[in-house]
Amino acid sequence: MRVAVTGYGIVSALGRGIESFRAALKQGTQKLTPLQGMPVPRGKNRFALSDFPDSVDRSARMSLEAIQEAIRISNCGLGDGRDVGLIVGTVWGETQSAESCYPRLLDADDAPPETLEAIRRYPAGSIANSVADALNVRGPRLTFSNACASGNIALGQGLDLIRSKMCRVVLVVGIDRFSLGGLWGAERSGFVGRRLQPFDRERKGTVLGEGAAALVLEADEDGASKRARAWLEGYACVCEPGAAAITLLEDGLGLQMSMNRALADAGCTTGEIQYVNAHSPGTPMIDMIECRAIASVWKSEPKTPAVNATKSLTGHMSGASAVAEAIAVILQMEDEFLHGNIGFRNADPKIVIPVMGQESQPAKVDRAISNACGGGGLNTTVVLSAPDVQPSPNGHIRKTPRIVVTGFGSLKAPERAQGEKELKWFDVHQWIEPETNIATLNRCAHVGGSAGVMAIQQAALDTKTQGLKSEDIAVLGGVWLGGWMGISTALAEGLRHDPVEIFPSTVLNQGCHLGSVIICRKFGFTGPTYTICGNIAAGLQAVVVAKDLLKAGRSKAAVVLGYDTDDPWLRRTTKWMRNCNLLSNFVEGGAAVVLETEETAMARGATARAVIEGGACISGPLKSAQDIEQACESLLQRLHCPAIDRVILSAPADAGMQRLAHAILKETTATLEGPNPAHSLAAEPLICAGRALGQETTLVLAGESGGSQVGVVFSHMGGGYA
Repeated sequence: MRVAVTGYGIVSALGRGIESFRAALKQGTQKLTPLQGMPVPRGKNRFALSDFPDSVDRSARMSLEAIQEAIRISNCGLGDGRDVGLIVGTVWGETQSAESCYPRLLDADDAPPETLEAIRRYPAGSIANSVADALNVRGPRLTFSNACASGNIALGQGLDLIRSKMCRVVLVVGIDRFSLGGLWGAERSGFVGRRLQPFDRERKGTVLGEGAAALVLEADEDGASKRARAWLEGYACVCEPGAAAITLLEDGLGLQMSMNRALADAGCTTGEIQYVNAHSPGTPMIDMIECRAIASVWKSEPKTPAVNATKSLTGHMSGASAVAEAIAVILQMEDEFLHGNIGFRNADPKIVIPVMGQESQPAKVDRAISNACGGGGLNTTVVLSAPDVQPSPNGHIRKTPRIVVTGFGSLKAPERAQGEKELKWFDVHQWIEPETNIATLNRCAHVGGSAGVMAIQQAALDTKTQGLKSEDIAVLGGVWLGGWMGISTALAEGLRHDPVEIFPSTVLNQGCHLGSVIICRKFGFTGPTYTICGNIAAGLQAVVVAKDLLKAGRSKAAVVLGYDTDDPWLRRTTKWMRNCNLLSNFVEGGAAVVLETEETAMARGATARAVIEGGACISGPLKSAQDIEQACESLLQRLHCPAIDRVILSAPADAGMQRLAHAILKETTATLEGPNPAHSLAAEPLICAGRALGQETTLVLAGESGGSQVGVVFSHMGGGYA
């Protein structure tokens, strides 16, 4: 099943609005701004900046402007917002606002109001909440942070939400803003050059950019097909074998798998694709490897498709790039041209396929693919087609397998650390061999990865002996911050003292997605790898997304992590934000579950510890009686579960969540089990899920008023399949 793309909007260095972007693509415009009044790495002082005004919530404001333009062009109705989803893909979110306050906070006993506002907006979920509140979106709100693949992952999740009939409309936005620390981190990792010239023999790195790019996706109903600007037909995500830190394996195997899987999802063949919008950012290795992968996928065809890289005009917009490039594909289809590769002057003999020159060329494109890759070894591909193209008869057919839980693991600190030192309460090498290359990854990744190993061991999940392929197993993480304060502190300290002391490991060994990477590295899993971030229900959201991946046939099993850890800055923030419910009674911890289709579990003789009867994500305020009534009705309708015996309310639970839990009790015969006194943020809902395994039909409920509310129903299933 394909979905209609009915609207688009963009803010970028090439202008604010779709028509500026269209003109720049046709004319081959490149706009790089010299950075002044700040330290820049090795003279690499160019950045593709937009002219969007500065503010503490600049990412949210850019996102809203792009989405509002997309909605105007789409002419879609959002109704009461309950069947509308919002998916955000980002790398840096709003972190720059808080990081810029760092020097003033080092010795501060308190924080001024403007700094507290920057801190409140630090979690990436704040972007989704700001945008959704402005548009009254009441369906799922999800924020993905998987490096530069985040935008395509957001598009793929939007496709799956509509295919599963969980949403009628999904708003997808990729967003990232200028970050000085991010620039230094990328440059010190060998990623940034002085000129923007993908595919050129003299390329030595990319030039970063910023912006927001948005698409409106709609189910093919209620006249959406008549308003379609394009069709989103297929999607795939593959984790590179070995989970490489920053680049791809030289044979391009991960990208080959991603492109082939996306084509299969769309029901298309290589012969039907006329154009590839390449991820290629202008780094020596990535451009070469991607072209090798394209050559391999199209080796049976008389020629390869036309290839260009929109980053040659926009710069590398990080989390926004993939969505901006999908928009570029659609505009080129509409106006029957292909833009040039600006900066490409000297052919590289290592680029094994023909690529576009500098000038735009007329071209009629019916179907195209767009690739996006991300650090941690992620490869993603989307398939797009022109509005007048007929659907493939071999397109995706949704399956409805039963989903079972076969493994669980958790660990939780006995208390909260004080001051600058961390508690020594667990040893990652109890779970992961010392000779692996994960010892230097951040503490949060260690906690999440260790919980994942525990669950995998209990499930006895093994790709070597049980007929499962590595690409059959997905790995998903859910975090509130997930170690982000560690990378912010390291970058801010580097900028304060000596930026040259920012090393590749400062960036590559940090980040919220690394818990999943640990699992992929240790076990060799190469299926879809996602990290959902920015809210306290993210661990439970990851369970819902994993369930849908299995039902969609994208995976046969999934390892789902929820994890969050403490650090000195989070403890300081707790003192400044004394009334913050999220930071009260917090202790670090992690938990994990292994999900499988029942068929997979039966085939390998696994023990089924529970069945997932339903899972749903909604969002919005929980203030008035009407808010509570509507949220209760919407959640129960989406869960499709006729009977619930028990409700476990995950901590921290604000007044709105407690009222929602009691409203659910009135509509069912359930009893309520209240939250634990000490909680572990995004890990806590999965810790609660452990209490539901092997018990009567239990709804685990997590979230917050004004943000996301998530429910998953587990029921008892005794015995195994041996």
